Amino acid sequence: MSRKDTDFFQSIRRSVKLSYIISSLLPLLILIYVLHQFVFPKVGYEVAQDIQIYLILVVIISVLGLFFLLRETNKSISSAETLQSKLNSLIGITKQFRETLYVDILLESIVKSAMHLNSAESGSLLLYDDAGDLRFKVLVGDLGQKIKDHAVKRGEGITGWVAEKGEAAIINDTSKDKRFNAQFDKESGYRTRSIMCVPLVHSNEVIGVIEVLNKRNGSFSEEDQRLLYSLADQASISIAQSRSFESRHSDLIHITELLVSAQDFHTPEKRGHARRTASYANMIAKEVGLSEGELKVLYYAGLFHDIGLLKVSVHERTQKEKIK
Repeated sequence: MSRKDTDFFQSIRRSVKLSYIISSLLPLLILIYVLHQFVFPKVGYEVAQDIQIYLILVVIISVLGLFFLLRETNKSISSAETLQSKLNSLIGITKQFRETLYVDILLESIVKSAMHLNSAESGSLLLYDDAGDLRFKVLVGDLGQKIKDHAVKRGEGITGWVAEKGEAAIINDTSKDKRFNAQFDKESGYRTRSIMCVPLVHSNEVIGVIEVLNKRNGSFSEEDQRLLYSLADQASISIAQSRSFESRHSDLIHITELLVSAQDFHTPEKRGHARRTASYANMIAKEVGLSEGELKVLYYAGLFHDIGLLKVSVHERTQKEKIK
């Protein structure tokens, strides 16, 4: 949590103390002063003694009230600080998601972030395959890799139920929930005590699920679920974007290979020239210290610097070479 957030919560604590003193203790002190100055001199000794006893009791009750108020205030503020810290982490995590272009790196980052936010021992992420089954894409923690290739049908276990219904699930005691499939624990050797699972939804369609297992301290709460939902919303968008990027990147690589091969076929005497030019340019650029983006642009520029020759027929090129 930032220094600004810490100062904000400290100011709340100070304001609560000051408000209580002004509203309760200060009037009490004024009352005591008035009694001693104007009342006690005019009443008998026994009456004054009784009033003093009552005042002492009132002071004790007021001090106890301040103590309990501060204790409850600290609890509430501590909860707010924890939530604020998690929200700040969530903001940083979603920024990281947007900057991650490759799906495999992104998926692992999503699961680790979900575990961190919810203090979970393990976590996994499953996506639908072409056959309509859920497949484990990432397993983090002590789950092991034995269940990596296991296909989860719609409605099977808690993950299958969440994917089928499109609803989140919190189970803090798996032994009491009929949806829990103990077969996964038998295969992996892992003991699942509690689960929180939410669907990954993009364009109103469930594309998979993310789950975290075994909260380290306490039980999964509604607040945890809201945080995981927020993470899942951002994760779903980032997964779709990363898939689109990899698809475009794959198409670009394929088209590039076709064009470079066409150049080699069209000008066999210069076969491999484009690739060599791109490679040498890239090596020099790295020594100069160009950025990754600049290196990429330069690499493709090297590959395509002679692309215009494809428009020149073999006959025309031969004639020009004879003239030279």
